[in-house]
Amino acid sequence: MSANPARSESFETLPFQPRTGLARGEAIKGESEAAAGVWPDGRRATTPDNEAMSRPPALPNDLAAVRTILAADRTLMAWIRTSLAMLGFGFAIYKFLDGMVLEGILERTQSPRRVALVLCAMGIASILFGTISYWMTLRDVSRVEPFRLIRLVLIMALIMSAASLLIFAGILERLV
Repeated sequence: MSANPARSESFETLPFQPRTGLARGEAIKGESEAAAGVWPDGRRATTPDNEAMSRPPALPNDLAAVRTILAADRTLMAWIRTSLAMLGFGFAIYKFLDGMVLEGILERTQSPRRVALVLCAMGIASILFGTISYWMTLRDVSRVEPFRLIRLVLIMALIMSAASLLIFAGILERLV
């Protein structure tokens, strides 16, 4: 094995190019920046053929930025969980109190709908605030080091937001 870890025989058989420990923007002797996999901003690409050099990586190379993104992911998932609990509880209360109205136990016929609408509105607000906060965090981190902003948890939050609005409209129009 050679002294240079980037040129050792064990790395040449791997399907990817491991990190070499070189400084930002520093290419291996004799290689051009494109062949060495150096991004225009100085970061090194980790793909063997460097075909992905035209799009930003899924995550930044800076571990602090990765931890920030993962923390934002967990926070958004907590917002989704809280929103889902409020929506589910609002819908359950609506159905329970609506059944009491149909049996004649409850005199106020608008009460179940109002309670459900308030809880669903709180659920919608929580998921929207969480999604906006998440997007702002991702945007701030991407200013420091670019990466792909579309993440699976963001797509799930947007789907849940749309479903929340449908539930709210269904209760509002008495469709459910």
